[in-house]
Amino acid sequence: MSPAGSLNIQQRPSSLGGKIGATLFLSIFLAMGTAFIIIMAYTSFKEISSRFWTAADCKVISSAIVEEGGGGHSRYTFKISYAYEFKGKAYVSDKVSSSYSGDGKYNKAQKLLGKFPAGSKARCQVNPYNPSEAVISHDNSIFLMLPFMLIPLIFVLIGAGGIYCTWTDTNINEYLKRKADRTRKAPAEYAVMLFFTAFLLIGLGVFYAIGIVPARKMLEAEKWNKIPCRIISGDVASHSDSDGTTYSINILYAYEINGTPYKSNRYSFMGGSSSGYDGKKKIVDSYPAGSSATCYVNPEDPSDTVLKRGFSAEMLFGLLPLIFAVVGAGGLYYTIKRRIASSGELGEYDDGRSFTDYASGDIVLKPVTGPFAAFAGSVLLCGFWNGIISIFVWQAALGWMKGRPEWFLSIFLIPFVLLGMFFLFLVATSFISLFNPRPKIIASTRTPHAGGKLRIQWQINEKSAELFKHLSIDLECRRGDRHDSRNRKNIIQKFTVADTSDYLRMALGSSDIEIPGNAIASNDCGDGASWLITLKGRLRNRPKIELEYPIRVIPRRR
Repeated sequence: MSPAGSLNIQQRPSSLGGKIGATLFLSIFLAMGTAFIIIMAYTSFKEISSRFWTAADCKVISSAIVEEGGGGHSRYTFKISYAYEFKGKAYVSDKVSSSYSGDGKYNKAQKLLGKFPAGSKARCQVNPYNPSEAVISHDNSIFLMLPFMLIPLIFVLIGAGGIYCTWTDTNINEYLKRKADRTRKAPAEYAVMLFFTAFLLIGLGVFYAIGIVPARKMLEAEKWNKIPCRIISGDVASHSDSDGTTYSINILYAYEINGTPYKSNRYSFMGGSSSGYDGKKKIVDSYPAGSSATCYVNPEDPSDTVLKRGFSAEMLFGLLPLIFAVVGAGGLYYTIKRRIASSGELGEYDDGRSFTDYASGDIVLKPVTGPFAAFAGSVLLCGFWNGIISIFVWQAALGWMKGRPEWFLSIFLIPFVLLGMFFLFLVATSFISLFNPRPKIIASTRTPHAGGKLRIQWQINEKSAELFKHLSIDLECRRGDRHDSRNRKNIIQKFTVADTSDYLRMALGSSDIEIPGNAIASNDCGDGASWLITLKGRLRNRPKIELEYPIRVIPRRR
């Protein structure tokens, strides 16, 4: 029987009916994941393959922007017809790209209209296997969808893995424990890494789309030209799905650049939709049809324009994807760190001997993480966080310098700036830690057995020892996986190796530890135990030292 409170994943359906039921349930995950992967892969394949079609000259017969829908559901589609020849035969196509179908952004269609006016010549890509099929443009946004393919892949792994375990009578927990021994890698780590990689890539991808791009545009728009425009129409567009209804601002306005008429319906750089109809209705009402307004036009691209170029509270939603990115990066870092640490502990050592060869003989232990890893991690974290926040800080600073302070933005940024300063402090302290003394821990064996003796020696440069105010070295047995920071409080047994404030004793010393015969053997899986030698040192005018050196206690010899 499985222990009380254990996960159901340990219990396998034993009857044929139970297996069939579990298979039907897991097949839903497998089918949904597979279907989404096929759809997304097919769409991406069509777009990518069209880039390798045969290039041909073509002439635009007609082009225009067609508005479909209306009443808050406007959709602007670029319609085109162009003629081309392939192997001496004439063809006509109306396809823009393999995936283009228009959207609610007028400026996208306007940009295509300016690129392919009626009567102009262009280059198109012709399908050599079906010459009647051709495209005249490509949709680069399709590549932003590729990281999202990792989500349905997780569903496929859950479904396929669950079905496999159901019919092969594989106990997941026992399987993972068996695979997590000292000579094998746990296959579950690959699934975990895939899961966190999906979080990281999706978080970064969405953050780039709704955070970085709008913020960059907002800063660039400070140098754009002010152009008078005329409001054509305005409404609050609604978007309904199974999660409810969201709204977006749809204000269509016209302007001229060097005598050429243009239109756009972009209100701000923060696209998409959200809840809150009343606030958006109030903005639309402030731009009545037929009224005059000021829009800001990109001097390098007249079709690129916006009505409100400054900061809006909705732009703060662009920070939300960072939660996914941080969770993904943290989980991925933690998993890789475990893997590297396990490889260093369980694999072969520098002289080629395997782990079991170290049953006896002095060995210089290496800490789980060193000061350089901590410094590199803090630099990456600080650079990532402050690099993002600096965009919004600069926008707030511009407002203050121009006498138009963004009070809401300034107040909102305070905790984010304080956190960024804390990360800078971490960088400074971890940099100083690079120059801390490097204690050397030597063990008589890395695999002591219960009931045996373990000699632990420590060596510190005499000059470096003078920097210590206090040094403590302990041998600890902790409950649970040693990689889990929570187990630092779950100490089962503790043996004092050294505890001194005398720098003469700190420089060099040794101690013999008798490991009890009933000591728990090392087992990093589940609720097992882990053994470590811990070294803590308080220094004068420097960050403290905290190092951990893993060892493995094996069962008592018989």
